[in-house]
Amino acid sequence: MGGSSVRPTALRLSAFGPYAHETVIDLSKLGKKGLYLISGDTGAGKTTIFDALCYALYDTPSGDSRKPSMMRSKYADIKTPTYVELEFQYGGKSYRVKRNPDYQRPSKRGDGTTMQKADAELTYPDGRVVTKSREVTKAIQDIMGIDRDQFTQIAMIAQGDFLKLLLASTEERKKIFRQIFQTRPYQELQDKLKAQSGELKDTREVLKRSVQHYIDGVVCSEDDVLSVELDKAKEGTLPLVDTVELIEKLIAQDTEAQEVSSGKLEVLEKELDAIGKQLGMAEAKEQAKVDLAKAKEACAQKEAELTEHNKKLKVEQDRQGDRDKLAEVIHQEKLRIQEYDVLEEKQEKLEAQSKDRARRAEHLQQQKERLETQEKLLVTFIEELKTLAQVGVQKVVYEKEKEAGKKRLEELRQLNTSHTAYKRLMKKLKVNQAQYQRALAHAEKLHEEYQRKNKAYLDEQAGVIAKELVEGEACPVCGSTSHPMPATLSQGAPSKGEVKASYDAYGSAQAEATQWSMEAGKLKGETETTEKDILSRAEVLLAPYDFAEIEAHIATAIQGTSETMEQIRQKIAEEDKKQKRKDELEERIPRLQSAIEEDKKGIKDANDRIIALGSEIKALEEQVTEIKGNLQFDSKVKASEHVAALEAQRALMEKALEDAQKAYHEGRSKVDGLKGRIKALQKQLDDSEDVDIAQAEARQAELNEQKQEITEGNKQVAYRIRTNGQALKHIREKSGNLDEVEARWTWVKALSNTANGNISGKDKIMLETYIQMNYFDRIITRANTRLMIMTGGQYELTRRMEAKDQKSKSGLDLDVVDHYNGTTRSVNTLSGGESFKASLSLALGLSDEIQSSAGGIQLDTMFVD
Repeated sequence: MGGSSVRPTALRLSAFGPYAHETVIDLSKLGKKGLYLISGDTGAGKTTIFDALCYALYDTPSGDSRKPSMMRSKYADIKTPTYVELEFQYGGKSYRVKRNPDYQRPSKRGDGTTMQKADAELTYPDGRVVTKSREVTKAIQDIMGIDRDQFTQIAMIAQGDFLKLLLASTEERKKIFRQIFQTRPYQELQDKLKAQSGELKDTREVLKRSVQHYIDGVVCSEDDVLSVELDKAKEGTLPLVDTVELIEKLIAQDTEAQEVSSGKLEVLEKELDAIGKQLGMAEAKEQAKVDLAKAKEACAQKEAELTEHNKKLKVEQDRQGDRDKLAEVIHQEKLRIQEYDVLEEKQEKLEAQSKDRARRAEHLQQQKERLETQEKLLVTFIEELKTLAQVGVQKVVYEKEKEAGKKRLEELRQLNTSHTAYKRLMKKLKVNQAQYQRALAHAEKLHEEYQRKNKAYLDEQAGVIAKELVEGEACPVCGSTSHPMPATLSQGAPSKGEVKASYDAYGSAQAEATQWSMEAGKLKGETETTEKDILSRAEVLLAPYDFAEIEAHIATAIQGTSETMEQIRQKIAEEDKKQKRKDELEERIPRLQSAIEEDKKGIKDANDRIIALGSEIKALEEQVTEIKGNLQFDSKVKASEHVAALEAQRALMEKALEDAQKAYHEGRSKVDGLKGRIKALQKQLDDSEDVDIAQAEARQAELNEQKQEITEGNKQVAYRIRTNGQALKHIREKSGNLDEVEARWTWVKALSNTANGNISGKDKIMLETYIQMNYFDRIITRANTRLMIMTGGQYELTRRMEAKDQKSKSGLDLDVVDHYNGTTRSVNTLSGGESFKASLSLALGLSDEIQSSAGGIQLDTMFVD
């Protein structure tokens, strides 16, 4: 993440982990080398920096045991917001990402708290902004090319996590390298080959089952000599080529048999046709005799009926004068019906105007009632508006009281906060004072011990000097070179070094006691100052109280002031309601006055129209009375019913004439038809020949029996030809497809096994893993340039060439060469310090390889905790 790649330049933390206040870490001051070491005492907040970096980028802390909701600082003030903001560069362009987790913050309304929802914001170099946690995380992954797990493995060596990169399995490294070096197409090729191999195998099995299914459907006669061979084919023991040849033989012999049977049937059909014609002629002659007798009898009956029909026709023709007279009457009555239309029009108009006058009268009454209601409402509104004339004046007074109360409440809360801080100072003061007392007692104890040792040391000076005397050398006290009776040291006498050590211990203890004393004094001064400040502010806000009573009075005052503020807010709300009502009345009164004037005008116009309608109705009533006096019937309906009755009577007369004519003509036609039929039947009998019916029917039955037998045999042969022909067609078609699929499956399976590392007896190395092994070898080479230096040439990383067994996937496992004893062993055997060096070297090697590859991911920054 440096140079032209991703490099962090600034990190801001607010109320995050142990960082209670906003803390800015200017990473740009650390240069552009890319390797950052984060060090410090246990609990100093090193891992929190890792969490902040990872959380800013991926919405998740660096460790698996910590959640974003746990990162709110327990030391932070409730008003301090929690967030992490990271500025970084990628490709020479600057990006900024800011996130916050869920946390409780003060409510904007009231005194409680509310949940601040998690959110995120990413700002691009061009000013474009992406929001929402999930969208920001996706955008970060698109920019950097790696996800959170890969980032923590190759760009972060967190405390306790450095072994993950070193000890990763082949499968874990495959996932990392797939994203970094863009090897997913090779994995997709593996999967595609495997899927195609499986599909082709399934297709092959389906085709084989399909061919056998069609063979099982082949049929032949039970007494056919070829049935033995067919049984072998159905059992699957006869080769497919021989099976096809067998089916062809069965079809050929059935086709030949079918042709022979068809010839026999043709001869039978001709003879049956001739016999059928003879029997038909004999039956026709007998039927003709019967039909002739019936026709003569019917003809005599129809001639008698025709005489009666002729009499009825003459009667109806004589009534033509009556029919003509009735037609003239109907014509005159229809002319009079038109006068009823005029009467109906006048009556409808009279009814409509009467209804209109009644409707208008009812509406006029409603208008008068509404006018009265509106006039009363106007008076009420005007009186109510007079009562609201002074609205708004009192609100100003309430607003001033509200501001004063708000100021007092804030000052009381600040005073309460100061009192809380005072209690914390007092608690800390007591702790420091106790520490001082313990340190002072310890220093005094060490002082007594020093004085005892120093006195003992001075008391034993002669023994000390005597201990250093050498025979033949002058004594520093008496000058003698002979020392026959030197003084001796008492048992347990301290040495000079022990005395000095005792003195130094006393000095350190005294210094510690002095330090605690100064701290306690400083805290005491702060508590006294704070106490005076609280007393002074309490005297102004409350009244002169003893310090011990102030806390209770503050709480009471806060509660009382809050209640007063709520009462003031309610009064202001009431004033706002009155003002709203006043504005509403000032708007409604003019509108109501205009509506009243409009209603008055409408009432006058409606009354004038009602008077005019009364005159029109009276004139129409007179006209209706006059027309009714000139008409025979009360209404057009009755007049029309009278005309309809006359027309029905005339229609009956016309129909009687038509029926008589029709009956006569139909009778004449039937008589003529029967006479013609009698003549034709007589001629048919004269021209027909005699036939022996019994002999002809016996021969016909014999021939039909032969035909039935041959037809049944032909059906069975036709069924076998059709069934075996379809089976042969499908077998040829499916066997051709089977050969093609078999050949394709053979080479696709070989490719799939090779690409997926499934070749028997060889290491399980997939195509994607094989490509990644090339990258891994280069990473290991780069890593060893550092590891050899770190370990003084003892260790060198190497990729394991053989899998631990023939079933395990391999290719990306890691061993270490120990050049001191010439052995190669698993990286799991390295000690803690050696594993850290190997992990760091491997991570740096990976970063170098990423920079030099064309994978599209630029990453050369590493954080080490």
